[in-house]
Amino acid sequence: MSYFPKIDARYITLNSKFGYYRIKHKDIVYVESLKRQVFFHCKDGSVISINDKLDNIEKQLDDRRFLRCHKSYLVSMNYINKLENRHFTLISNITIPIPKESLNSIKKQYADYIEN
Repeated sequence: MSYFPKIDARYITLNSKFGYYRIKHKDIVYVESLKRQVFFHCKDGSVISINDKLDNIEKQLDDRRFLRCHKSYLVSMNYINKLENRHFTLISNITIPIPKESLNSIKKQYADYIEN
């Protein structure tokens, strides 16, 4: 897997059992890991699953818009509607938990992102 930088867009190429997919970073709402499967949830509602580890995906995306807010979730900060208590609410009212022990760090990273 890799991404191909363009002037105005970055991509990640995924190899799933159904074929190859090329997804623009800007179209990824969040990435979820569950039992050695990684699910890419896209803004058009599609979900693409591959066999991999979230750590590997995080390295491949290498994009400041993506925040690892939980061991099982990587979110695009572009799609966060609000930060409340210990969770993010994304578009379509999707909630992503934030562990108590990393809440302050996550809040700071999100604040830095929206300020810039």
